[in-house]
Amino acid sequence: ISASNSVAGFFPLESSGRQIYNFNNGWRFVRGDVKNAEKTDFDDKAWEVVAVPHTVQLMPVEASGNRNYQGVAWYRKQFVVPADVKRKDVLIHFEAIMGKQKFFFNGKLVKENKGGYLPVTIDLTALGAQAGDTCLLAVMADNSDDRSYPPGKTQLTLDFAYHGGIYRDVWMICKNKVAITDATEANKVAGGGVFVHFDKISSTSAEVFIDTEIKNNDNKSRTISLEALIKDKSGKTIKSIISKVTLKAGESRTIKQKENVLNPQLWSPENPYLYHLNLIVKDGKKAVDGGFIRIGIRKAE
Repeated sequence: ISASNSVAGFFPLESSGRQIYNFNNGWRFVRGDVKNAEKTDFDDKAWEVVAVPHTVQLMPVEASGNRNYQGVAWYRKQFVVPADVKRKDVLIHFEAIMGKQKFFFNGKLVKENKGGYLPVTIDLTALGAQAGDTCLLAVMADNSDDRSYPPGKTQLTLDFAYHGGIYRDVWMICKNKVAITDATEANKVAGGGVFVHFDKISSTSAEVFIDTEIKNNDNKSRTISLEALIKDKSGKTIKSIISKVTLKAGESRTIKQKENVLNPQLWSPENPYLYHLNLIVKDGKKAVDGGFIRIGIRKAE
């Protein structure tokens, strides 16, 4: 995909070892609840074919709360797991779906989620999917009023509308057995994924702290290195940090790195300068995972 699109917190790095596929096209959609819609032999040919991001009902620009459709909607997609992802973990990453959701893989309920503002990941490899398999993913989305998740109030009392459906992008992410975790999927307080923060900030120097969680999903111990490259706006590497770590089978660990940037370009609304931070996980000389994020050196209090 284009480097202008971020996926699960990362912008893609060429030859990083992480493969990303756009999963937006080719969904079958129907508004309303339909019995047996999760079944593999269900006939959905009469359903509308849509691409996501999608809404369950188009509304005029001036629409406000309590005018849009509320209730169940269904999405179904049949797909083939790419043949070139053997030995990789394959995940479907939904950036957000409004309301309550139930996810069915090949006819079986595999996950439920409440809330429409955070990502949801379905681990196909953990569900037994292999490269070359033909699969069916069905999603039930329900944006009815519900006090158990934000915003928690009935739409009748709101001055805005939250529409239903898969209203953000969907991606297929294929990661090697040793990879940087996803913060939402890791489900750890103040942990998982990548966390960058700063200290002792001035026009002459700034300390940059990089916390990166890496997990070994392999069935054997692995010794890997994490390379962090801080690049300026022109793409020039101004700082490079390499850390090594040995991870047991199934183990995850946060690697903490620190570097001092001299004469930093400080972020402000008047000068929103962003550095690129490239993170590359290597097994020997081979890249097995990675991506880049954009960081601004600033302090908020």
